[in-house]
Amino acid sequence: MTIQVSSEGTDDIILAASASDTVQDFARLVLARKDFSFRKNQDQICQFVNSCLLNLSNHHSVDTSGLLPALASPSGSSLLKEILLMPMGVMNGVSQFRLSFQSVVLPLIGVLTRESVCQSTMGNESNTIYATVYAHRQRFIKEGIILCMQELLSCGSLAGSSFSIGHNRWRDGSMCVVTSLSSALLAIVRLVYQVITRIRDARVTLADTVNTLDSQAQMCAKISNSTDRDRFINGILVKEAERLQRIVSDAKDSIITFLDVSAADPSAPPATGPNIAHLRDIYDPPGDLSTKGPRHNNDLVKISEINILPTQQEITCSRPPFLPSNSIHDAPHFLAHGWKRQVDTHFRLYREDMMDPLRRSMVAFLSALQHTRFGEEHRLLKHKELRKINDGDVSLNVYGNVRVFGMTVERNTMGHIGIGFSQPPQILGAANKERRTEFWERSKNRLMHGGLVCLISRDQVVLGSSQDASTPTFQLILAVIVRRDVESLARDDKMARISIALADPLQYLNMLNSASQKSSKHWFLVESPGPYFGSYSSVLKALQRSMPSILPFGKYLAPTIEEQAQIKNTKHIVDPPIYARAPAFQYDISVLLNGQECRLDVNNAESIEQATRTLQSNSTLDDTQATALVDTLCREVALINGPPGTGKTWIGVALMQVLLANEAQSDCGPILCICYTNHALDQFLEHLLDKGIENIVRIGARSKSERLRQYNLHEQMLYHDKPFNVQNALRVAYEALEADASVIEDLERALQGDCLTWENVKGHLRLHFYDLYLQFDRSRNTTFSTVDMAGNQDEDENDKDVDDGFTKVESKRFKNLHHFDRWRFGHDIRENTRWNATVRESQGRSKKNNAHGSKWNRFAVLDSDVEKDWRLQVPVYKKIPSTDRPVHLLLGSDIWNMSMTERRRLLDQWRPHIQQILMNRLGELIKDFETLNNDKNDAFDEFRRQILRNCLVVGMTTNGAAKAQDLIQKLAPKIIICEEAGEVLESHILASLSSSTQHLILIGDHKQLRPQIETYHLSSDSPIGKRYNLDKSLFERLVTSVENPLPMSTLTTQRRMRPCISNLIRAPLYPNLIDGGDVHEYPPVTGMGDNLFFMHHHHPEDSKDMYGMESHSNSFEVDMAKALASYLIKNGYDQPGDIAILTPYLGQLSKLRDALKTSFMLIIDERDQEQLDQKELEEEANVSQDAHAQSGARNLSLENHLTLRTIDNYQGEEAKIVIISLVRNNTANDPTASGKIGFLKSPNRTNVLLSRAQHGMFIIGNAELMGQEKNGIWPNVIDELRTHDRIGEGFPLATQMIRSIA
Repeated sequence: MTIQVSSEGTDDIILAASASDTVQDFARLVLARKDFSFRKNQDQICQFVNSCLLNLSNHHSVDTSGLLPALASPSGSSLLKEILLMPMGVMNGVSQFRLSFQSVVLPLIGVLTRESVCQSTMGNESNTIYATVYAHRQRFIKEGIILCMQELLSCGSLAGSSFSIGHNRWRDGSMCVVTSLSSALLAIVRLVYQVITRIRDARVTLADTVNTLDSQAQMCAKISNSTDRDRFINGILVKEAERLQRIVSDAKDSIITFLDVSAADPSAPPATGPNIAHLRDIYDPPGDLSTKGPRHNNDLVKISEINILPTQQEITCSRPPFLPSNSIHDAPHFLAHGWKRQVDTHFRLYREDMMDPLRRSMVAFLSALQHTRFGEEHRLLKHKELRKINDGDVSLNVYGNVRVFGMTVERNTMGHIGIGFSQPPQILGAANKERRTEFWERSKNRLMHGGLVCLISRDQVVLGSSQDASTPTFQLILAVIVRRDVESLARDDKMARISIALADPLQYLNMLNSASQKSSKHWFLVESPGPYFGSYSSVLKALQRSMPSILPFGKYLAPTIEEQAQIKNTKHIVDPPIYARAPAFQYDISVLLNGQECRLDVNNAESIEQATRTLQSNSTLDDTQATALVDTLCREVALINGPPGTGKTWIGVALMQVLLANEAQSDCGPILCICYTNHALDQFLEHLLDKGIENIVRIGARSKSERLRQYNLHEQMLYHDKPFNVQNALRVAYEALEADASVIEDLERALQGDCLTWENVKGHLRLHFYDLYLQFDRSRNTTFSTVDMAGNQDEDENDKDVDDGFTKVESKRFKNLHHFDRWRFGHDIRENTRWNATVRESQGRSKKNNAHGSKWNRFAVLDSDVEKDWRLQVPVYKKIPSTDRPVHLLLGSDIWNMSMTERRRLLDQWRPHIQQILMNRLGELIKDFETLNNDKNDAFDEFRRQILRNCLVVGMTTNGAAKAQDLIQKLAPKIIICEEAGEVLESHILASLSSSTQHLILIGDHKQLRPQIETYHLSSDSPIGKRYNLDKSLFERLVTSVENPLPMSTLTTQRRMRPCISNLIRAPLYPNLIDGGDVHEYPPVTGMGDNLFFMHHHHPEDSKDMYGMESHSNSFEVDMAKALASYLIKNGYDQPGDIAILTPYLGQLSKLRDALKTSFMLIIDERDQEQLDQKELEEEANVSQDAHAQSGARNLSLENHLTLRTIDNYQGEEAKIVIISLVRNNTANDPTASGKIGFLKSPNRTNVLLSRAQHGMFIIGNAELMGQEKNGIWPNVIDELRTHDRIGEGFPLATQMIRSIA
């Protein structure tokens, strides 16, 4: 039986007892008593620890998830502390004063390192437990387990001098099982690993402990090595002890502050590519390492401290950022070679790929804004105007008249800001809501959820004024879109609405002050439509949080100088995966042999050869596929190179069959499968379903497969009950969020309006104006009511609202007010004024009655309630304050003797300070919301993790993997298979790796399309980009590395292309490519005189717009492609997959679609369709609904299918017949033409373009232009075509019966 101990936890090292209700219930009963104490009762402690061990283990199906939050609770932490502080010893049985190391402490270590604890996504609970351990590290770790372990090692046995292994079970047989010294020490190493990876200070305070553990691991390897199992565990133990050493070492500064040019390795091959001397001359490290000082406030040495969102200083900084060279061995860097440098490099380059388009867009807009007069800002809302101002160099969407609607308190959007802005010019004022809705539904790339936007305003400085030019006149506020609802966007014909989360919550006060409708500032919402921040941020955060010292496969993927030398000495041999090195492990590969028995031992060369021969002769795999499969199973980092049509997906499915057939003994599920496109992922997973593999989960909502609907993670979450700990965490998070909602609303009112309440003011007054505070606070329990001359309380229903410039309050609300409210509203002044008016009125009536001789008592109504002069017994006029004193004279005066002018002045003086206090409080609440939302998301991720943990296959796209990095890290898959690896950025692969990864399989072709990036000057095709190579995949880097090339398995038999087509790529790219399968038996293309032909012409490209922004197009080629497609369809090629029209350019795709949509059922990829929609919207075109893909189906036969695609979105696909429109033709009748063919010169893109066709391929373009020597592999292609007379000015047709379209 194979024993696996290669996970991060100890579920397979410290084995819990068999499931038992009695044992499981004991821990829950103890934890339910808040005041329970063990009182040093070791028997109870032993029962409790072993009960916890059983509850938290992964070897039963009972939901015991409630135990983890119970252990992390205050009472649970108290019990844990009680155990941790007890002395321990190596002894037989139990003692009242010392815990038995074997019977109690080892099970406790098992509890602390269960998979359900260390891999839980609910980090607060796990972190609380490890923080408790760390707080008592001296007693528990240093003076306890380390000393006990040293004693056992000295004795050479886990039994020690007086302990019997047989005693390592409780009386009823419910104790854990630990079988060896190696297992015990490995558990301790993993406990320390969890502590030092979670608590940064532990990397310093536990450094001596780590050194001791390393020594003990070496000693243990010598003592306990009698069996294969011991040697296997010892190998893992030594490796993980060394990992602890690397973590401690990395905590120290390892910065290279001086570059020694002579330090280059003299044995290294001569440098190629960028000039190393030049790179050293221009080297300017980041932050304080630079001799010029930091570039801005986000230019930092440690990537973990860099804000992923840029700052205003960073956006407007004119000094180039620090961008390290990539894949250039001797290039300068402040970090030594290794994982730390590799992660730093890809973080900075990948972030710059996000930053560059944003920076250029923002700077372009700021420049345009600076040159726009006040009152003419509406010009900036149109692309044409922006192009005029910026000479056509602009790529951004601008929205004007931004308004702030306040902070939301809804459950799922708490702390987010609601804003509105003018509808885009295309639909501004459009009365038809359906039209507005259609616009926003089609504008998928506008204001995407998770996208980065910038709010920009400027101060009203008159152009040409004498104001200092260095004075900042612009204000930038960065935010992320958190809610994009089409209904909210389209509801109003003038204004659209979204919700955003601010990068700096304290900027909200500025928005309230200056973006309100009262403000004279004009605010714009600006977005760069290029990079999608959501996918960047997830990967960047994962790279920031990664610990380079624990990443796997360092000697292959990021070797140090020492490791490079070792690999050279071993001739680049790659070790087998850790799980395959386990004693007695052998792959059973009979699943590919129709039941024929065959096993593969990766440690036995003869077994490897035998397995390869058996697969070659008895499976459906060809020879190179069989060899590649065996090689992959034997290498922990495996590369499979598959030229077009050689069956990369087929070999991937075969590998999955073998790996899953051996999952029980490898314990390596679930396997993470990553594909570049949704189409490829769906295809791959459907192949698994065809093979009977159904325990799969697909992550992502963009699947087009109905077969996979039930396997989607979202659907799975609907069918599973949430575990107790998830339910409890969600309840706590939601309750806390809702409890803060009322506080948010109060702060909103106080910040948005001018109204200050006593709750807002009292803290400030108590600290700074205590005498005024006392005056207000004396009558805090006093209530007031207005009394008129008749003794009636003021309940006048017709009393008008008070409007004193601060707020409006109904008269009924004047009752029961606090002293401060009476004072700020001036109720006392109003009452006194009313009193004086009543007195005057009474005196007037009295005089009138006296004139008529009346005996009416003029003071009767005042006898009981009215203030009188006691000497004259007449009513007294009350003083109405009317002074206008400065603030400093008001601070010591009577608050009731202040006029309303003085009160306003005092309030105005307090308001900025109080608003800042409120803003700080709001910032705290927003951070609290972020924490609570993270807790909520962690709870959902834990629910997802538990679903995924029980499946065999998890499938996602690279973008999906980027967004789900937190979940992937906690899922910690041991096997990762990446399809289309040549198209995947290295940063995406690095972000998916964890310390648990044991087997990385990359399947791809580095000679096909490279990863897509946003910034051209970072790409390998750019002259300056050759120093950065951001679009060089990890797959390509490993295959082409000069210093450290890894072995690669290559598939050589293609089964897609007719031989005359495969010849085009064979000579220049794949000299060993073999034509196999049925490609020699393909029928000729019906109606055509040749199966491969290049139609040469000199018709020029279409003119661009005046700003040069229009994508390339060629109307002649559109007409020819349409005519040829119509002809071929008439000859029977009318089904999906029969004909595909490919073009390199979006502009040509747009014209092809417009020309073909009325005649054919067009099949357009969703990525191309989104780009087409965006292009049309930017051109402010009112495109009707029939412009969408497949719109041509109306009134058409459903048989006339035609695939239309840009080449960048067609890798991995194929069609019987491919029509190619090359577009470029800029030499005829144009003496100024450059003769360039743009990115068509790229061999990678040309390779994909020419390798999609099965039966026939027909190319339209300028053969003379393409055949120029400077144009990549095109000269080879043109020569091959000319050799076989396949170039002419018209397509050769065959005379056959042509049926008409029905």
